[in-house]
Amino acid sequence: MAAAYLDPNLNHTPNSSARTHLGTGVERSPGAMERVLKVFHYFESNSEPATWASIIRHGDATDVRGIIQKIVDSHKVKHVACYGFRLSHLRSEEVHWLHLDMGVSNVREKYELAHPPEEWKYELRIRYLPKGFLNQFTEDKPTLNFFYQQVKSDYMLEIADQVDQDIALKLGCLEIRRSYWEMRGNALEKKSNYEVLEKDVGLKRFFPRSLLDSVKAKTLRKLIQQTFRQFANLNREESILKFFEILSPVYRFDKECFKCALGSSWIISVELAIGPEEGISYLTDKGCSPTHLADFNQVQTIQYSNSDDKDRKGMLQLKVAGAPEPLTVTAPSLTIAENMADLIDGYCRLVNGATQSFIIRPQKEGERALPSIPKLANSDKQGVRTHAVSVSGKRLRADAAEPAVRGTRPRQAGGSSAVWRPRLLGQLVKVQRSNCLLCVMRPHETGFRVAR
Repeated sequence: MAAAYLDPNLNHTPNSSARTHLGTGVERSPGAMERVLKVFHYFESNSEPATWASIIRHGDATDVRGIIQKIVDSHKVKHVACYGFRLSHLRSEEVHWLHLDMGVSNVREKYELAHPPEEWKYELRIRYLPKGFLNQFTEDKPTLNFFYQQVKSDYMLEIADQVDQDIALKLGCLEIRRSYWEMRGNALEKKSNYEVLEKDVGLKRFFPRSLLDSVKAKTLRKLIQQTFRQFANLNREESILKFFEILSPVYRFDKECFKCALGSSWIISVELAIGPEEGISYLTDKGCSPTHLADFNQVQTIQYSNSDDKDRKGMLQLKVAGAPEPLTVTAPSLTIAENMADLIDGYCRLVNGATQSFIIRPQKEGERALPSIPKLANSDKQGVRTHAVSVSGKRLRADAAEPAVRGTRPRQAGGSSAVWRPRLLGQLVKVQRSNCLLCVMRPHETGFRVAR
């Protein structure tokens, strides 16, 4: 994991000259390129929620895992595996979930070429939930508070204007109770206290605009006072848990759903549901019971790619233990398939306690597959000599006259033969001898590629 550096000043801008505080044991190489990334999050501070962010300094080698780790470490988080990294385009609905192994500089170069940097929002979010997550989060207060602020923000942005008035009142009063937990249960009965809440703090922080616009001020005051009495004796944690209890029937914050199709062609349209309780399931109609497809501990590998049709949909394939063939899902786009793959991969890592990804990456641009080794005719095999090549301390034998790749590098000055050890998947050694290149690899390694 490549390290990132957290700037303690949340309002620090890229042009500021404030000194950076380095993490323990991390040294910055002289003259190394360093950039600044503003990451929004839901760790509570004294400023407005929309401004909660950390300024992270990173180098070319920093990956997403390093960014996440630096932020959560500063808040003493226990459930680190629950956190993900989301990139959103502010002027469209374009969303990318960035995998932990992605290089931050590569991500920025890729997406900031498509849109200016100021149009992108980098956001730390809780995405992968363990079973019984609320009970577990009560033992991890920073994560519980983070998740509450995240869900409350999503609720206010997405569905607050659509819920019943009674639910909106209860959820708003629970946030008042949580925010001002030291306030007496009858404090809002006093006119001056209510006016402070209404005018200085602002009711829009707690209640949706549809409620504030549809109810007269005097009536609204009475409704808020009556509702607040129901939660007068709750502490902060109890207010949070009650909030989730009331919200869960109308807003499923514990799973993600994707409109897609089962199979490699767009035939059976379904809604794929992914979450800690359902595992991987699908619904064909609203209101029907979900059909279970797989548990996360059954998933062995994850692959995604573009489909072969003209619409260039996204293809997601899961190798599931005990299944005769891979589970194939067709998504509307490759981006959605990537986001689904990241979600399933995060859950697989969480339930298995693993750090290594389950995703098999598609071939990158600029890479080419190694050609197959041609077979020699019997006449060509006469007089073939063999020699040994060492790979990771093991000595293997290879036919010296059997060419693996056509065309060889010219001999270096002095007539010595060059040995080329490129960085590949698996261990690959190419030896130039008698104008031939030999390829030696472990027997169990297949599908390797030549890196340019």
